[in-house]
Amino acid sequence: MGKEYPDPISDVPEVSEQLTLTFARDAAALAASDHVRRWYDYLQGFEPDLAARKLREHAAGDDTVVLDPFCGSGTTLVAAQFLGYRAIGVDANPLMRLVSEAKTTWDVPLGQLKSRSAEFLAALDQKLHEGSEELDAACAIPMKSFNNWFRPPVLREVLAARDVLQDLPPRNEGVNNLLRMAYAKALFESSQVSMCPGITFVKKPRPPLRVTLRHKLTTIAADLQLLRTLELQKQPKARVVQGDARDLADQVEQDSVDVLFTSPPYPTDIEYTRQTRAELYFLGFIETMDDVRAIKKRMVRGSPKNIYKTDNNEQLVAGYPAIQDVSAAIHEVTKDKNWGWDYPRMVREYFGDMYACLRDALRVLRPGGWALFVVGDQTCKGVRIPVTDILRDIGRDLGFADTYTETVRERRSTTHSMSLPESVVGLRR
Repeated sequence: MGKEYPDPISDVPEVSEQLTLTFARDAAALAASDHVRRWYDYLQGFEPDLAARKLREHAAGDDTVVLDPFCGSGTTLVAAQFLGYRAIGVDANPLMRLVSEAKTTWDVPLGQLKSRSAEFLAALDQKLHEGSEELDAACAIPMKSFNNWFRPPVLREVLAARDVLQDLPPRNEGVNNLLRMAYAKALFESSQVSMCPGITFVKKPRPPLRVTLRHKLTTIAADLQLLRTLELQKQPKARVVQGDARDLADQVEQDSVDVLFTSPPYPTDIEYTRQTRAELYFLGFIETMDDVRAIKKRMVRGSPKNIYKTDNNEQLVAGYPAIQDVSAAIHEVTKDKNWGWDYPRMVREYFGDMYACLRDALRVLRPGGWALFVVGDQTCKGVRIPVTDILRDIGRDLGFADTYTETVRERRSTTHSMSLPESVVGLRR
């Protein structure tokens, strides 16, 4: 078995002197950020270069405080940390909180990470060799979709790795978080799932978990070694918490943030917890659908599958004709359908939730601070939703002093021919 896989994790190659010299100190933040990004990338993310550029444009000096209330896989936090700014990340999804925490932890004992990784991989091989009957019996996962997500041999590996990870004695929290993140990303890369941006399944077998996990752990160790060479482990560590972007009172002090940079959910048909359902389950964040609903209720209502009877933030935007017109147009084209999903209400609740987000952004920003939202116009059942213009109007009404829109790319709807700009909406307190 050992001949089929790369050398042990303890044999991570040294960073070459030539590579180190290639990085000018001022450019290291941008060049090295690609190394951290690959630990766990995310389909709905934005480019690190955009985050770095906008943070630099609006920074208040070396002591700038950055906030991302939808921090996801940590792109904003990583960019801020490379630039030496203090950063705060908030996300409703506990997996994303873990990922952002791990990706901004650069001062872990590197030797311990390598030894724990080797221990993890060796224990996984042993458990797969000795525990075949036990693992086969455990393949009846209570969430039926997982039988589509993984081929049986990979599912056995996923279960075995989960058990090994749970049994590893706790030592260094940063190391443990990196191991858990690597496991989460490896199980996705070994699954039959493809994001498009919703979920679909591919027929071609994916690599075994032992291969993707070993590669991920080796990559992380090598990249951390590079950060040490550049002394970037000394940058201020981001603080990452789980929370609701519509109410940041428990996570972020009033008048404490210089730059808010984020990309919130869009009003689409994407149910974001489904995209991370397997990772959430196998890392122990959820056991039942009640656990899933508890996470979804802390999220902006960007999907008709995430609307609840008690939701009523649509009242906050009842006076916006553009929102009501879009909702009415979607109702007109869907009124004869029997889908069971209320798309018109989803639009109203989405903008009501974003109203709450912008209102709280105004509260946490310091006077003169900027809130920057990467958003894109959308279509729903053929109806265009001018997300950018509506959010800018809401910002003005809430009392932001200055606003601007910078288009960063043009997209095309996968179901319609219209062009959909994606922009940075800037709002200054």
